[in-house]
Amino acid sequence: MKKKKWKKIRGAAVVCIVIAAVILLNILASAVVDKYSWKLDTTSSGLYQMSQESVDLLRTLDQPVEVYCISKGRDSIKEFSELLDKYAGANELVHVTYVDPYANPAFLDQLASEGEDVGINTIIVESGGRRRVFSMADMYTFSADGSQLVYFDAEAKLTSAILNVASGDAARIGVLMGHGENMPEEFQNLAMQNNFDISGVVLNKPVPDDCDILLALAPQSDFSQEETGYLEAFLAQGGCLALFSDPTVKELPNLDALLEKWGIAFNDDVVFDAASNIESNPVNVVTYYTEHPITEYFRSNQYYTVAPAARSMALAEAQGKTLKAVLATSDDAYARDIDTTEKTTQKLASDQPGPFLLAATSSQEITLEDGAKATARIFAMGSKRVYSDEMLTLTSVGNAKFMVNLLRWCNDNTGAAVSIPPKQVGGAEMTVLPGTAYALGIVFTAVIPAAILVFGLRIFLRRKHL
Repeated sequence: MKKKKWKKIRGAAVVCIVIAAVILLNILASAVVDKYSWKLDTTSSGLYQMSQESVDLLRTLDQPVEVYCISKGRDSIKEFSELLDKYAGANELVHVTYVDPYANPAFLDQLASEGEDVGINTIIVESGGRRRVFSMADMYTFSADGSQLVYFDAEAKLTSAILNVASGDAARIGVLMGHGENMPEEFQNLAMQNNFDISGVVLNKPVPDDCDILLALAPQSDFSQEETGYLEAFLAQGGCLALFSDPTVKELPNLDALLEKWGIAFNDDVVFDAASNIESNPVNVVTYYTEHPITEYFRSNQYYTVAPAARSMALAEAQGKTLKAVLATSDDAYARDIDTTEKTTQKLASDQPGPFLLAATSSQEITLEDGAKATARIFAMGSKRVYSDEMLTLTSVGNAKFMVNLLRWCNDNTGAAVSIPPKQVGGAEMTVLPGTAYALGIVFTAVIPAAILVFGLRIFLRRKHL
């Protein structure tokens, strides 16, 4: 009886100890959460979590940044305020202040006097006299009919805004205009996120002195000799020209002559790859990286850069120029003359076998008039869809990161690269190459069932002989 009674007492004591430990653990957890603003984000894609990339970038800050949230209070934007808390917790130099416009109208009046039209649910990021202002509504992307939330882009906007105001002067990109060029919205947003100012440039006069990079985004008509002269003068001052070609536009003799001086030529073809592509479409070619500063990131980060509807290129020696390949195809690729009337994507007997060069750079070390050293650079690629809205928002590929690294290379690799994609609401797509899909199909339809059959047969035979 005493033993049974002792067991009951011991059991009750264990239960009490466990309950006390759980209560103590709960108290400690609550204290930690209150101090460090740790919250469990139960959304499927972690909408209100901050990526490690943002954490690492914020740790580089060396001056205070003020983030003002114009709202009725943190409780009115609870989930968003939790994200802001994470920014404040990542670096003590980031200060978050909530401003109630109804309780403190003088704050908005001061901004209005400075030319800022600010309303409720607005974020203001300031440092060193520099300012970024954007609405919380700008962070949400809805479906075409407005019925469904598709993307949440708060992290990219906040991180880039903080880095931009803290880093000082932004490099300037000039987008060449007047030849049918088109600047996709996502490409523009990506450049601005990475502290680049963007403006249009018409070559009816020399390129502005404060322009660091020129973008020629698939011009549909040729440049005049006067315009190519302005481009050559820009390069002679250590500028960078990034040119993307449209395979459907064949004859641009003046522009082609400029590229030829730099050892670059485009072929009049379209490249396909039946083995390395996405969406089961051979025209959406998955590229292979060569050893180049632009592709260095991808050595340790396994993302594909996709070059849809690309034309191949050729390089030739050019005096004083250093030429390097950037992107290429697999050996399974094939190229078709642009004038071929056959519409099939399957390989034809007349198609040229791969591999092919899809992107390359040419650079030259120069001495400026004041004796300073500089590097003139040209990047060339035969795909205009590589920077399309579709490719830059597709989180399963590396096109956004590639474009950021290209801009940084053009700017002599200065500044931190920010390419945080929008958080996709719901399931994210995963890129699987045809060859990989075939191998996985064999594993799931043959290897695994065979292994299960063998395992079951082994157990059956063992039991039979018991």
